[in-house]
Amino acid sequence: MSRVFWFGVLACLILSLLACSESTTKPKTESLVYQVGRCQGSAGITALGEDSCFTATFTQNLLIDFCLVANCCPDTNRFVLNTLINSDTILITAADTAASLCRCLCDYTVRAEFQNLPLSQYLVLCSYKDSIIYREIVTREN
Repeated sequence: MSRVFWFGVLACLILSLLACSESTTKPKTESLVYQVGRCQGSAGITALGEDSCFTATFTQNLLIDFCLVANCCPDTNRFVLNTLINSDTILITAADTAASLCRCLCDYTVRAEFQNLPLSQYLVLCSYKDSIIYREIVTREN
């Protein structure tokens, strides 16, 4: 057989081995953000200005909980929630979708979960009513 034939067979073998090798690309970052349950209790006027409800756990995944104060009625599916990751900054935005139907305020908990984050430190910004309500640096725990 000719050299061209054997060269073609060798080239096909090499290409097939490369095609079957494991991918070296990193997994894509995934996020999920949602309202946790219903009203967590009545909020007083003093609660509107307090920065008392932000927690973050960052090991393999990043888990963030924070509070929002909104009208009590209705108390489920109140918010449109989104995330944006840009370099070392995570922005979580919340918009209230319901009309103020009652004369009361409630605390609501929002949870954000992130998987496959490549960096070990992030600036987390939480935005509500066109304002940054939480600005925290979170660092991966060893």
